[in-house]
Amino acid sequence: MMTPQTMQSFPYSNLLPEIILGSGIILILILGLFDRVRYGHLKLLTSVIVFGSFVYTLLPNSNSYGGSLLLADGKNLLMFKAILSAVALLILPIIRRDQVSKNQSEFLSLFLSLLLGAQLAFTANQMALLLLATELMAISAYVLTLFLFNQQSAEAGLKYFIYGSVGTGLMLFGFSLIYAATGATHWNQIGQLLQQGNLDGGLPAAGVIMMTGGVLLKLGAAPFHLWIPDVYAASRFSVLAIFSTLPKIAASVLLLRWYGGLAFSADGQWMAILMIVAMVTLVAGNFPALLQKNVRRLMGYSSIAQGGFILLAVLISNAQPFSLAFYLAAMSLSNILVFYCLNWFARSHGAIDSKDFNGLGRKYFIPSLGLTVGLLSLTGLPPLAGFSAKVFLFSGLWFAADATGSQIQFSALIFGLLNTVVALFYYIRIPRSLFLEGGASGRNIQLSWSEKLFILSLTLVLIAFFIAPAAIHLPDFLN
Repeated sequence: MMTPQTMQSFPYSNLLPEIILGSGIILILILGLFDRVRYGHLKLLTSVIVFGSFVYTLLPNSNSYGGSLLLADGKNLLMFKAILSAVALLILPIIRRDQVSKNQSEFLSLFLSLLLGAQLAFTANQMALLLLATELMAISAYVLTLFLFNQQSAEAGLKYFIYGSVGTGLMLFGFSLIYAATGATHWNQIGQLLQQGNLDGGLPAAGVIMMTGGVLLKLGAAPFHLWIPDVYAASRFSVLAIFSTLPKIAASVLLLRWYGGLAFSADGQWMAILMIVAMVTLVAGNFPALLQKNVRRLMGYSSIAQGGFILLAVLISNAQPFSLAFYLAAMSLSNILVFYCLNWFARSHGAIDSKDFNGLGRKYFIPSLGLTVGLLSLTGLPPLAGFSAKVFLFSGLWFAADATGSQIQFSALIFGLLNTVVALFYYIRIPRSLFLEGGASGRNIQLSWSEKLFILSLTLVLIAFFIAPAAIHLPDFLN
């Protein structure tokens, strides 16, 4: 409990990234009440807010919070927070005025609320704060789903809300069981008590299972993935860019913290269980995606499969989280590029199904190139960042299996390789339609210079991360 004395000594300056985001949410909502404030002004202010949070995150000593509610795990946490803020900055160009109707300030404030919840979720060192952070992230996501303002988005938002409520209930019930077993609410204390092994085995195990289930829903992993295809089919591409990146980063880092110091004991049982969950998730994402023609649903199943790969990266990243950080960065950049280009094709040609892209690659080379590069990077093909990310992932699985002799880790490696091949068959469908099919017609629509610059810049970044993947680590800066 914080007394007046501890409140005065608390280092509030170290919470400045979160304070900037929270203040920005309120400011944007207030400015949205005035008719003279245009969408461009609100979006510029949002960019400044996110950029300010990002810059302060990288400053020296910004990773030392003090107190007991928030915990910073040194350079590793700083690296993940920097990736989260950078990804949020790159999502902003996808958000366009004509796609948020008259609710411009509300959309941008919900975006910032989701980002704030994601940042707090993996820095929280206390049960109540973690629950509030995940709920802030979840409620923002529920409302963002509704921004198509039609019956389909309403139904998808309701389904998302129901599944999300189940996940929240699981997490809350897990917290209560952990508290009943340990009498503690802070994760560092709980981790110490669990590692001592003097507790009743039933309550902690049940609590960990339920907590993990709640986080797996945010990650989109099986068996908590059923909401994703319908939500993706009923949401705007700008919203899908948010859903496919920010919540997954937060959930994966939260699992990594639990794996490193709380839930996953050295006996390997938790490792084996989550390896099986990851493999089931890969199947649940990749094989239904082969049957999809609607690009939104296809990317929904792709998101499920990416959740499986992320879970595998979490499980091998306890000693060295760089492989997880690089995978999250490569996946996020690839998704942003894909959704930016899909958004452009949907606006200019109403492209919704894979056949709608027939022959467009010859007329619109730059967005077609960007879309192809993003999809191939998600597949894991060279010379793109996704290939380096898969190399880190699969080599980590190989070394872990070789060191421990674990059959489940070796099975996960083979399973991941086979599912990468399966993913190629549906990822390549759209590039094939773009460049190998005929049928493009209609008026020629020119891209603006800013659109061309954004697409080409992200394309070059994905290639650069293949050539020099260690750049994502920013070793000199973090030192």
